[in-house]
Amino acid sequence: MKVTAALIAAAYAADPVNWPGQSDEDPCGTQIHFPESAVNATCTLDFNGYNPWRVFLGGEFIVDEYSFTNFDGIGSDSIDVVIFWEQSYDGSTGLLSNATCGYDTDVSLNCVDYGSALPGVYFMETANDFRMMKESNYNFQVAGAYPGDVVAMQINDAVGNGFACMNLTTNSGEINVDGINVIEDPWGNLYSDTGIITINVADYASSTVNLFTQQQPGQPWEPSLWKSNVSA
Repeated sequence: MKVTAALIAAAYAADPVNWPGQSDEDPCGTQIHFPESAVNATCTLDFNGYNPWRVFLGGEFIVDEYSFTNFDGIGSDSIDVVIFWEQSYDGSTGLLSNATCGYDTDVSLNCVDYGSALPGVYFMETANDFRMMKESNYNFQVAGAYPGDVVAMQINDAVGNGFACMNLTTNSGEINVDGINVIEDPWGNLYSDTGIITINVADYASSTVNLFTQQQPGQPWEPSLWKSNVSA
């Protein structure tokens, strides 16, 4: 099913929020609540030509750039979106320019019903908040994997480089330690400088495969699952 113009209009009227930027690294933003479910569907956001700096979905599963899905027992009957827009300083005034700031009326959502769970493995969009403190802890969650699968993750940061992380653990199976992408230190702790991590999924894994990590001290940017990929 596709979201109709009436539904989108209703979503815009459901208390959208827009706010001004504080700096080019804490820019203007928008929050919107859509009365639509991504369960067994593929939903895609459009920004009317404006460029988002960060997009938070809070529990939806990433299919492609600004496209996502969800699953029975995990997804809800509505979608909450938070967008921070690209914003820079005006060279003539030294003030932040609002020219690149979108508003709630610039954001639209289109959902197409798949009829059942979308096949494949997908990251849950939960870990790309630039406001998190350095060395924060992150839980990367993957849906669509089964016992016996080998889930291969390439976790990247907000600018597309490998996310350097440490203190890797999982409650979903076993992390493969290859001495190149995942290394065990002298104290038995696992870390990765590349963000390339594989997990052998165990029989006791839940409906989502979990990887628990901590940002390395020298890692400059937060993780972005929009710029990451996963396979099994």
